[in-house]
Amino acid sequence: MDTPTQRKRQLQVDEKQRKKQATRGQSVAVEVRIPPLPSIDSFLSHYDADPRLQKLKQRKISLPSDTSSDRDAAPSAIPQCQLCQRVARALHPDSGYRVPKYYGYMGLRCVKLGSWEELLRNQDCPTCLRVAEHLSVNFQGHKNPRLEEYEYRLGDYSSTNLELFLEWGSNGTLEHSISIRPLARGTSEAVGVLINQWIDVERVLQWIKSCDTMHGECHWNISASSASFSNQNTYLISVSRQCLVRANGGENYVALSYVWGASFSQFRTTKANLTFLQSDGSLCEKGTRDHLPGTIQRAMHLTSLLDVDFLWVDCLCIVQDDPIHAASQINSMASIYSNSYLTLCAADGIDAESGLLGIPQCSAPRNVHQDVLVFADGPTSSKWVIGMPRKVSVYDERGWTFQEQLLSRRILSFTGNGLEWRCAEAFAEEQNLEVTRFANTIVDSNIVRADTLWPCLKKWDRLLSLYLKRRLTYEEDILRAFSGILESLSSSMLGGFFFGLPQQFFDAALLWIPEKNLTRCEDMRSGIVKTPLPSWSWAGWKGARRSQIDPFGLCHERSGHVSGYIPCQRLVDIYPCVTWFKIDMDTLEKVKIPNDYARFRNDGLLGTITLPLGWSSSHDEKHGHYYYMYDNAPRINTFWYPIPTLRGIQPASDRQWGPILYFKTWRGYLEMGSPLPQYDEYDEALPIYSLNTSEGTWAGIIYVHHSPESASEQNQQCELVLISGGWFLEKHFGHSFQVPESFYFEKRPHSGEFYHFYHVLWIEWQGNIAYRKGLGRLVQKVWDDLPKDEVEIFLG
Repeated sequence: MDTPTQRKRQLQVDEKQRKKQATRGQSVAVEVRIPPLPSIDSFLSHYDADPRLQKLKQRKISLPSDTSSDRDAAPSAIPQCQLCQRVARALHPDSGYRVPKYYGYMGLRCVKLGSWEELLRNQDCPTCLRVAEHLSVNFQGHKNPRLEEYEYRLGDYSSTNLELFLEWGSNGTLEHSISIRPLARGTSEAVGVLINQWIDVERVLQWIKSCDTMHGECHWNISASSASFSNQNTYLISVSRQCLVRANGGENYVALSYVWGASFSQFRTTKANLTFLQSDGSLCEKGTRDHLPGTIQRAMHLTSLLDVDFLWVDCLCIVQDDPIHAASQINSMASIYSNSYLTLCAADGIDAESGLLGIPQCSAPRNVHQDVLVFADGPTSSKWVIGMPRKVSVYDERGWTFQEQLLSRRILSFTGNGLEWRCAEAFAEEQNLEVTRFANTIVDSNIVRADTLWPCLKKWDRLLSLYLKRRLTYEEDILRAFSGILESLSSSMLGGFFFGLPQQFFDAALLWIPEKNLTRCEDMRSGIVKTPLPSWSWAGWKGARRSQIDPFGLCHERSGHVSGYIPCQRLVDIYPCVTWFKIDMDTLEKVKIPNDYARFRNDGLLGTITLPLGWSSSHDEKHGHYYYMYDNAPRINTFWYPIPTLRGIQPASDRQWGPILYFKTWRGYLEMGSPLPQYDEYDEALPIYSLNTSEGTWAGIIYVHHSPESASEQNQQCELVLISGGWFLEKHFGHSFQVPESFYFEKRPHSGEFYHFYHVLWIEWQGNIAYRKGLGRLVQKVWDDLPKDEVEIFLG
């Protein structure tokens, strides 16, 4: 370990070398400093019980007490160790900074460098110290602390970067890795970049120009949203005139996506100041500008630098105290963000004041931390920057920002790791010179794409599951903050959505379940507690919940861009048992919900269906089945059965639908039993209980929205109503975590090839309106034998 005196002398030598380089006109490399990572000592202390690690500690394997001077040491003064020499030889500039040979499992390029134990021991090398620090962060908490079994390797696994990683065991399991990129060009295009305090506006303009001239899909409009944009009474900010103007539908504009934060007193447009804010210069007057959030001011400045005159920001372009205007804008989020020339995402901010840092002449500088590694072998050396993975920010956790990102065709994100560019055909990072082109021009998470042209139930489910992980300040905003996504998906789903559930697949969508205890979603914004959202929808509750589209996915897609070929194995099926109606609030007319997927699925698989408009069929002679194509889908997408789709603009309707469902069904009663045993160590216990008949016969399970708090509640009688039926093949789903009563519970009948069941809702009454309390799945024979009566249900 260096003494303080040795480190001081080393710094003096470094300074003399820098001065010599400066007098010769050479540029001086500046190392970017990062905050200390967890020390190796703290990592080793995690495994105090292991005798091998005690021996390592006795060898004084520890970080110097002050590592800052080591981080800033000049590369030329760093004595290189054998591990770093092996890296340098593998990454010689003559090879273009690519690993030159194959080694290891699966034919992947990698080079053995040494053991994890050897890397930890090598405390005299600053480069090895940094690598060990980064790898130990990921290594902590690992089940196997035998360090000698982990090999330290260099891998060439992609065109975008190299990786230093640990590989465990004889099977070559990749455990933990860090990505590195060279700071000089070789034959590799994956060149790392040291990020400045200020953004490079010219590079942003280059990304935009490349997309404008080379990408076709990035300029498609989402569904038919753009058709009505000019008629939405939308306001935009003119950054040249510094005021609000009415949009005419033909101008390019930038949209801002940001976090409001805890302060709700920020400046906003109201009916009282709307006229004033439409006067030239109103936004730059001192009385206005002093109250305008910093993120919005910086967005206006950057919009001007990008040579765009118009900007859309919610707090200024929506008249906040005008319910009619606010509702029209919230309902138009799909068109507002999808039609924007570019969306600025302030993912670096925690509130409306702190986002979009690093814009020249406008904001404070950025503080982006990078770590640089130097590998040398004699006179040959190269610098490599460690790639910074995207960290989850406050922005990424907020509910409203979810749809703003997904609805945008092109996004420029300000993150803690620098700028990111994303469009439908490319992805770029400020820390890397390479621009990644998506091979099939499809960004799976982006809904501004072709598969909004046909009903895609799993797409809705995937987006909903991601959205439900986010937080909202007001829980009653849960549908409003998802409305733009529902609007875009409605362009292909006949009937659209009813309180967040697709009407074409209503039975399947009703099968959402709680993951933990739920509480009803209440509207607290007005100061009067009310529950405007229905109990039968996922939107009517607070807490962790998920759908069951994965096990009951209805087997629609046959092949696609991402999935490839999907064999048609009907392992599981559900079918409707009731007819659903929604109610017009003005006329009280009952209107049937078009929940007709089952008819098209059954007839389509048999090849006896009358084809809906836009669909064609074909027969696979080899496998003996039918499949279908849709004329608005890419040729690679094929389907196991056709579903009627909405072609053209969804017809506007002035009808106001209430949150009440009407249906006729059969009602029975069962008793709640004990919690269902759950042994999967990777999943938290779900709120699942057994259901028994009055004679004690096991009848099935129920997902309760709120767990019983006492023994008397646990044994209560449950009023259950039938909603759908189904079955699954025992040999495939007989031990599946997706059907927990099959995997965890021995009392379920296992005789026969199929397990037949019914889905039921547990309800309670308030007056003449029933409300959902849970979802059950019952043994079909037990329900058939149970005393029942036919009832009419108004479900609130």
